[in-house]
Amino acid sequence: MYLSNPYIKSALGQEDISEYAPTSSNPSELLLRADSLWQIGDSKKCLECLELARSADGWKEKRANNIDFASGLEYLAKGQLGDAYDAFVRAALAATDKNDEALAIFATERAVNIAFWISCVGKMDAATKPLLVGQSTDKLPFAGGILSFVQHMKGDSAMAEETARRAIAAGFDDPWTLHSVAHCLYSLGRIEECADWLRMHRGAVKQCSTFMRTHFEFHLALCLIDLEDTDALAELAKGQLWGELSDTNKKDYWAATGVLNVLWKAELRGLHLDQSGRCFADDALQYLVQSATVSRSKVFSLCILRWATGDFRAKWQKELSAEVDENDVFKAMIDAVSTVYSASGEDNMTPKDKNWRDALPLVVPVADRVNELGASPEQREALEEFVGAILLKNKAPSSSSEKQEEDSHIDKWLNRNRRPGVSYYDQFWLKKGLNKCK
Repeated sequence: MYLSNPYIKSALGQEDISEYAPTSSNPSELLLRADSLWQIGDSKKCLECLELARSADGWKEKRANNIDFASGLEYLAKGQLGDAYDAFVRAALAATDKNDEALAIFATERAVNIAFWISCVGKMDAATKPLLVGQSTDKLPFAGGILSFVQHMKGDSAMAEETARRAIAAGFDDPWTLHSVAHCLYSLGRIEECADWLRMHRGAVKQCSTFMRTHFEFHLALCLIDLEDTDALAELAKGQLWGELSDTNKKDYWAATGVLNVLWKAELRGLHLDQSGRCFADDALQYLVQSATVSRSKVFSLCILRWATGDFRAKWQKELSAEVDENDVFKAMIDAVSTVYSASGEDNMTPKDKNWRDALPLVVPVADRVNELGASPEQREALEEFVGAILLKNKAPSSSSEKQEEDSHIDKWLNRNRRPGVSYYDQFWLKKGLNKCK
């Protein structure tokens, strides 16, 4: 495999993926075609193509290089994520030993993403070992962005920024690496700098998938919320975040749920886009009614629940309940969102104070485990700030012991969520009767 291969460049660069057309019956080419079929959602054809690769001339000679990648792809197509992760890690390590740089980076990216999907930062970190060999993040495309994102997910945004900027300085300014810098700037509280960075690099994602283009705008929206710039946020929602998207692009799950996430977070911050906020939510929901599944994301499933109304809300609540299993965090958050936004009328815009108070005992036992729901810290912020709103709206303590318990909950919440330089967090200190955050 080669990093110059158009399909590999497309997949790692987050561009729109189309079916890869092999130029020969070479097993590696057939593997790439199988991967492209999985990427566009055709698992059946992916498995059929894998069998073609395994029966092709040259498979025995290429078997040592391809067997683990092929196994990982087969497990992915069958939905066996744990087995897929293990196979891609083996493929990346074996490719590193054989100096097959493209396969090492490609397999590592697959393993890192699987670990991200199953909410295991430890496995994300373990999967990056091939990227640390021979300082490959400074010498190879895409490697810096992959490693940087993992470092950010581990909580070291300063190191992650250094990794990404070194890669960019070396000429590897692919969209994912640029995106990793935005994650870091936001986490470090450099909000205006982050907003400028995202605007400056919009051109880099013009050829990317709907997800990547709208994901850049999602991050910009988060910055505007921190900056309390309601006018700019409204313009972004009317424009590149949602309003200006084509009908085809609005069918993208991540684009539609991303705008729901932004609207909820803005509302929780007290930034209301008048009736246009509800209009954007309704517009996004109509693209999700038929296609959304809870298995895509627990975090974004809860964003859908917050805004859903009528028959779709009832249907969605049933689907959420069916997916709870043993996940007490997910169940608690479903119950809390349903409680707060249950008696608000069809517009679900004005929950009563009692709703917020009734949600407190639901979220307190799981408040410090919201990260178990997956997604990135930035995508989870809407849920974390929903928990924060419940803490803020709790009635005044009637005893010193209740006051101590409330203060403890607020302290833990701030330790998990507070970013420097963002005035939103001051109200939590005021709730405690202390000076604002420093």
